[in-house]
Amino acid sequence: MSIDFSANYFELFDLPVAFDIDLNELSSRYRVLQSEVHPDRYANASAQERRLSVQSAGLVNEAFQTLKDPLNRGFYLLDLAGVQRPDDHKTTSDLDFLMQQMAYRERLDEVAEQDEPFDAADQLRDDLEAETQQLIQKFKDDYVKAAYPAAQDELIKLQFFRRLLSQLDELESRLEDQLS
Repeated sequence: MSIDFSANYFELFDLPVAFDIDLNELSSRYRVLQSEVHPDRYANASAQERRLSVQSAGLVNEAFQTLKDPLNRGFYLLDLAGVQRPDDHKTTSDLDFLMQQMAYRERLDEVAEQDEPFDAADQLRDDLEAETQQLIQKFKDDYVKAAYPAAQDELIKLQFFRRLLSQLDELESRLEDQLS
């Protein structure tokens, strides 16, 4: 077992330090590393080797979970650049975005009242996913230019869309339950 605990997550998986990574390659390398450090392989080893295996497996899992998720990967890239991650309640000062946020919240609140709530939910989801892709592109552009405060602001906005998509999922589940 040879995990370098000083390596960053990209180095751990032998991937370039970049936002755009090959997720299939990440998954493949995760499976290889996980099989190498899995605690079951060290059941008959010394206590120190078992402890190291558990720590290694934890690091590999944490690194994988971070890199496979675009939002977490973005914050991790900023962390590597020395930008401290904001708390989850930090918001943006972009007034246009705040107005847009209110409009999307209103649309979410009105979905259940529509004649065709599932169609309204699908349209809202399409719009939210399009906004998400635009924010990811803006983040990538800002990150490449080392415009880290702007890149961080895009991730904060992306968090809002992620929460809204999650709330939309919950609403659709409730609507489906009402039909059954």
